[in-house]
This record gives sequence, C-alpha cells and structure tokens, in this order.
Amino acid sequence: MQRSLRLFLSAILLTLIFTSNIYASTAGNTGMTGLWEYPTAEIPDDGSGRFGYTKDSPYNYYFLDMSWLPWLEVNARFTTFDTVKTGILGEGYTGRKYMDKAIDLKAVLWHNRASSKRWYLPSIAFGIYDVTGTELMKAHYGVATWRWDKVALTLGYGSDRLNGLFGGIEYDVTNWLAVKAEYGKLDYTRDIAGGINILQESPKKKYNVGVVLKTPFGLEGSFSWQRGNEFAMTISQKINLRGPYLGKRKINYETPGDPRPANWDDIDSNELISRIKTGLEKFTRVRDVDITLLELDHGHKLILAYENYGYASHAEAMTRVLVVLSAVMPETEE
Repeated sequence: MQRSLRLFLSAILLTLIFTSNIYASTAGNTGMTGLWEYPTAEIPDDGSGRFGYTKDSPYNYYFLDMSWLPWLEVNARFTTFDTVKTGILGEGYTGRKYMDKAIDLKAVLWHNRASSKRWYLPSIAFGIYDVTGTELMKAHYGVATWRWDKVALTLGYGSDRLNGLFGGIEYDVTNWLAVKAEYGKLDYTRDIAGGINILQESPKKKYNVGVVLKTPFGLEGSFSWQRGNEFAMTISQKINLRGPYLGKRKINYETPGDPRPANWDDIDSNELISRIKTGLEKFTRVRDVDITLLELDHGHKLILAYENYGYASHAEAMTRVLVVLSAVMPETEE
C-alpha cells in the first residue's frame, strides 16, 4: 500500500514539474478559498469556480464553489462524518453516514492586488460558514490577507466554531507547487450530530500544514497534516462559469444588416441606429439598448446605454458591444 502511494505521488510530481500556470487562490478543506480550516480574504476570479472532494477523517466534504461577482464567493457543500451514522437518529434510517448540507458566503469589501501601489494594504473580507440548515458548523468571521507576489499572509477573527484569532501563510514555491500553513484555536467540540461529537479525539496540535499541486488545466490536489494526527487530501477542478457547458456556442462573424458603409454620408442616422440595435440583439446578450447619435462640427458622437444580463463581468459585455459597433459604424468621416 505504501509503495503504491509513493509511486502514485511520484507520477503526479513528474507530470506537474512541466506545468506552467499559477492560481493565486486555492481551496481550503470545505472548498471555499482559504488555507486549510480557515478562510483568507481572497476569492476565485470573477466568473470562475471549482468543484471537488476533501477527505479529512472523520470529515468528508463534497463542494461546489462559485464566484459569480468580483466581490462574492458562494460555496455549497455536503459533509458526511465517519463517526456518525444516521441509524442512531431514529427508526427508519439505514445506518449510512450522517450528511449535513450547508452554504458558505464570503464578501470581499476591499481587494488589493500585489501589483498595486498600495501594497501595504490588505484585502479585507467578511463571511459566514453554514448560513442555513442545521448550522452545525456555523461561524462568522472577518479576515485580512496581504499578498506580495508569491507570498500571502492572512490574519482573521472568527466566532463560534472558529473560536477567536487565526492566521497563516501561503507561498507559491513554483508555478505548480504551493505551501500553506495555519494556526488557530478551532473549537471542534461544537461539531455535534445526533448528540455525538464528530471529532472523538482531541486535536494534538493547533496548526495545519501541507502542499497544493497545480496543473495548467485547473486540476488541483492538496496533501496536508492536520491537527497533529491526521493526513488529509483534497482534489478539485476549476471551472469557467462564463462559457457554455453543453457544447460550444456558434459565433457568427458576419456584419449585422448590409455591408459596412464607407462613410457617414452613405447611411441615414435612423438606419444606423436600427442596425446597431439589431446587431446587439443578434450577437450579444445585452438589452434595453438606448442610442443617441449627435452630429458635431468636427464629426459624430454616439452615446450608447444598455443592460448587461448575460456576461459575468461588465468588461466582457463592453468588449462584445464594441465588436458589434466596429462592424457596423462607417469607416471614415469623409
């Protein structure tokens, strides 16, 4: 068994040595961006997420983590416990592992990138674990993370299960390997299901350490030593929430309406406005388009307003609108 494990890990290392991509934010045990048990003030990039599984006996986490907005992270998870069976909860249960459903939220109030001139300021976030349901692992927290290129330092304070001050460090050793360590006084005695303490052996240590292995196609695996007596493992896959999932969307590059006019004298203003609206309706996911076209002494001025309903970021929506405009607007002012 040990030899097979060594061979497996060696194969992973040899494969990952040749990868060439860095992901600054990595998953904690529950799937939410963080260290191991504790959160950081970082979240995945806007319009991205991850799904995966963590084995940290007696805890088993199945998670789907998403960042739909530049400031919000949502983590949905199922958690089962090796030490608690449903059969003890009453007649009619089959004796399978107890399963807890939970949603975790994190809101970033201030995000400071490593390249910022205000490098000394941290990113700041507030969050809640276990928002609804049994609230078995509930906690509120505030956290700050300072990132300088490959190094990130985190300091935070949490209520309930998080039990006070916590902190940690993450260091990107190479583009395929990161090291994480944390320290805190997490209160495992609050983890009770069916009247049974989930963690039945008191933690020997208050710190957790481990490594994260990364691939260029978004697959990540982490291996850690937790509570001083448990080897834990996480495997997750990054996903893009912006794109289609059931086949690629066909892109039509033809110009909306008639061929692009050579100059402004070749097209009526109302016809141009109509063509722009038709193009935006056909080639983009924006709505409530309002266009004002002004004729000035030195040329023309186009004022365009719209609502973005189909893209993860306003920048992407604006880019698609500009592509349509470049295909419709007259080529010159002559």
